[in-house]
Amino acid sequence: MGFKPVKVFLINSTSNMVLSELNPNSQITRNAGEYILLLYDANAMNIYGRAFRQKIVVSTHRVPSCDEWWISYANLKLASIPSVGSAVRFDGTAKAITTYYGKGSNAGTYSYDDGLNQSANGYVCYTVSPQANVASSGGYVAGPDQVFTLSDFDLTYQRIDTAYPFSISSSFSGGYKNPAKAFTVDLSSAYYSAIISQYQIAGGTFYYKKTSASSYQTVSFTGSSATVPANTFENGSIYDVYFTAQSTSGASASTDPVTLSTVDGPAVVSPVSPNNEVTYGDITYSWNYSNTTGETQYAFDVQTSPDGTTWTTVLDHVVSSQTRAEYTQTSAGDTYWRVRGYNQNDVAGAWSSEAHYINNVPPQPPVILEIVPGGRISVRWSAENQISYRLEVIDASTGQSVYDSGDVYGTESFALVNTYLPNGNYTIRVKISNIYGKESSWASTNYNQRAELPAFQYSAVYTNNAVSINIASDEFESFYLLRNGELVAHFEETTYTDLFASGETNYKLIAVNSEDNFAQVTFTINASVPFARLITPDGQVLMVSERWDNFNNVEQSENSRYSANEYLGASTPEHLFSKMRVKRFTRAFYDPNRIARQLLGTVAFYADEYGNGDWVAITSYTRADSWLGDDTKIEMEVTTRKEDVTYAV
Repeated sequence: MGFKPVKVFLINSTSNMVLSELNPNSQITRNAGEYILLLYDANAMNIYGRAFRQKIVVSTHRVPSCDEWWISYANLKLASIPSVGSAVRFDGTAKAITTYYGKGSNAGTYSYDDGLNQSANGYVCYTVSPQANVASSGGYVAGPDQVFTLSDFDLTYQRIDTAYPFSISSSFSGGYKNPAKAFTVDLSSAYYSAIISQYQIAGGTFYYKKTSASSYQTVSFTGSSATVPANTFENGSIYDVYFTAQSTSGASASTDPVTLSTVDGPAVVSPVSPNNEVTYGDITYSWNYSNTTGETQYAFDVQTSPDGTTWTTVLDHVVSSQTRAEYTQTSAGDTYWRVRGYNQNDVAGAWSSEAHYINNVPPQPPVILEIVPGGRISVRWSAENQISYRLEVIDASTGQSVYDSGDVYGTESFALVNTYLPNGNYTIRVKISNIYGKESSWASTNYNQRAELPAFQYSAVYTNNAVSINIASDEFESFYLLRNGELVAHFEETTYTDLFASGETNYKLIAVNSEDNFAQVTFTINASVPFARLITPDGQVLMVSERWDNFNNVEQSENSRYSANEYLGASTPEHLFSKMRVKRFTRAFYDPNRIARQLLGTVAFYADEYGNGDWVAITSYTRADSWLGDDTKIEMEVTTRKEDVTYAV
């Protein structure tokens, strides 16, 4: 087809930068150097051109209006033209000048033709013409103007895509890729400022293979972006990869091969929280994760330890990219923890350094393992973090507690219910406390007691200001006596005398055989006291009712403990009362042998004819002597005293 250039560009042959766009009828002046002339056809799609190695020279003897040779399409000034009779055709062969036109002796039109038809072959015919107007003197006029002109045609005919070939580059230059994730690579064609329309990428192919493999696998794409699907690559492998692409004009190009790795860097973690703080059961562990590829964590483990030496895994290979985890810790006390991460190849890194916290939660309830039967049952359990325990027995029929050990400090997990349980159903329950004072909930179990034996024969009478007990059985080894619910005596003989009864007194007598099975009887004695007396714990009796004037009397008072606060502006104090009540007795009596003085500062049992009966502390002693006789007065304050008697273990 014919070639009719519609755009002409002058380009630096070294940098390929466009210097000027030349209109078909314009002229241009340039500095010395090599240039390329590019011609575009009418539709600017099929790009053709002639590459010229052009040099600008300086013509020093010329008149601007005379002797200017030019190319009719580009109006580029020629420094020289082949002589008449010969020319060099643009395809490199010689061709004679076929036409010469003269106009006067110096003026006229000079033309030559390379012999090729422009319309038929797509080549450009150049017409060279001197200017018709000359100076009036008929000669050339020298001047200072220096006009730069093009010279030395390089008679090479090329396609633009040969001179400026299609080439591509990619946004992926090699490195790590997570095989579980799709990734997109952008391709771009080389940019040439010398051409009017840049190359466009129509599509292409992604090639990949393991470095040890012999053949490539492919992923096709359209456009200038290639998306590689997830799971295209295997974890922990090395691949050779490259791209090929085709332009919209049909040209092809490839990138250089690069290395793609799916081998993730080692996981590095460090604990953040909790660290040197107190927690309350629900723990949130958090940590930092990093590796050399910048990838996220694939999974993690968490371990805890009570001492930083013995470790237990509490969160095992949890697949998550989150660097935090929730955990409910039931054990209390000092806790050390550490974490390790897994990279995207599911390869575990090293354990982190340890961090420490104190978990202040109630301990887990104990587990009751065994009830050992007997008159006094034993309970065995297991527990963690125990520093004390409490054991209680509840009568299932009444809901009343029949035994309560109170808080017993120690790590023992076996206890004797040190009381004899009558036949019946009971609830046995145990709870523990840890070193931080936190109590567990109760652990309980039901128990049916069947160790009580039939009742035995006995007698009990109140005589000579004492209760005398006789047992008519020889099948028991020892006996326990409870007065008003309190254990007061343990004896092995079949007789016993109780000096400390006063008023209506309830007794329980327990008889125990060699297997710790038991029988029991209960009875009530009305211990009426005709005269007031003090009885020491070792059984000495001091009568405190006889008086020289026979006016026997007893004073009784009760006081409440309180504190009185006086506030500014108040007219009366504010009293704050405690639960403590102080009960006092004052007794005057005849004591010729001055025995009462020996009781000052001691504890004794006081019983009188008015029904009072309490353990008292002797806090004051007063004696008055006269010719009529002596008068002794003591003050007594009710005190708490328990008999030093327990069930034998």
